Amino acid sequence: VLPNVVNLDMFHINSQCSTDAINRVPTIIHISCFEDKSKNISGLLESLKIVDEKGIDFQCTLIGEGMDFEMMKQKAESLQLINKVSFTGLLEGQALADELSSGDFLVLSSNYENMPVVILEALASGLPVVSTNVGGIKEMIDETKGILVEPRNQEALAEAIIKMIETYKNYDANYLRNSVIEKYGYESVGRFLDKMYK
Repeated sequence: VLPNVVNLDMFHINSQCSTDAINRVPTIIHISCFEDKSKNISGLLESLKIVDEKGIDFQCTLIGEGMDFEMMKQKAESLQLINKVSFTGLLEGQALADELSSGDFLVLSSNYENMPVVILEALASGLPVVSTNVGGIKEMIDETKGILVEPRNQEALAEAIIKMIETYKNYDANYLRNSVIEKYGYESVGRFLDKMYK
């Protein structure tokens, strides 16, 4: 398996967030191409509605653009989540890295995936991950890095989000970042490729 690769010079742990974490509302980050058939953003919004109805405070930043962007904004409005979610549109480069590192954990709700680089970018930023267990995601996420749930199950995803809201501070940001450095940085992937060619 040739792993995906992360620019570790761009994605960093935001030490300011960790020091402010005691007094602020948990911030969830979602990054995708806004194609609902695969990314299941509608399912994520439905799960967030369940969390909201339980009286649990959070903010969710949805990053990206795509064919279903406007439809997802309308769905958020219909679910009365506009005060809980925000849509940034497409972010790239340092703007993406800064927004990601300002969050507390990443959530992916995909129906199918390969090996999403956004998970590695989140880990490199010291963020644990809640994700559906599809494609190669289970190769990147175990219980020390986050929570996996079965796809197309909004209740299960909501429960995992609630659990992460309660426990995200218990994850070791340096451990998460080092797990990416060891396997998914330019140097480590370069050594792996060199070994395979030789």
